[in-house]
Amino acid sequence: MHSRRLQKILDDNNVSDRPDGEQPTMYHVFQTKQRLAERTIYPLRDGAGQMHTTPSGIAQTLTTFLRNMYNTIEVNDASVEKLMEVVRCEQHTSYEGMLESPFEPTEIFRDIQAGGRKKAPGNDRLVGEFYSHNWAIIRETHVRS
Repeated sequence: MHSRRLQKILDDNNVSDRPDGEQPTMYHVFQTKQRLAERTIYPLRDGAGQMHTTPSGIAQTLTTFLRNMYNTIEVNDASVEKLMEVVRCEQHTSYEGMLESPFEPTEIFRDIQAGGRKKAPGNDRLVGEFYSHNWAIIRETHVRS
């Protein structure tokens, strides 16, 4: 195979599974041609049965298909109520008490330690390392809030 034609095939696909500087083998040429064939869209039939072979026709057919597939769904109150009946979950009373009880100092400190020392700062612009290092001083303030 002529080297200029081979290089064009390899360059057109912009995909290389060979190390830098290595010359392409016939394996690479066949793999590249196969990838090109798999990624190319040939004639495409639209919803009306018309075949499109041009890139603009194929693009328009795909655009129309996706618009119809993901079109806006009409919503009414009855549908929302029916959906809420299906997804409504029961809240266990044992969890209710846990959610409303204040945090324990050990829970807060454990979460500070789990956050990591050099992690990004929170809303107060302080990193977790600050809280870990100064926990004895700021403990009461954070437990009360």
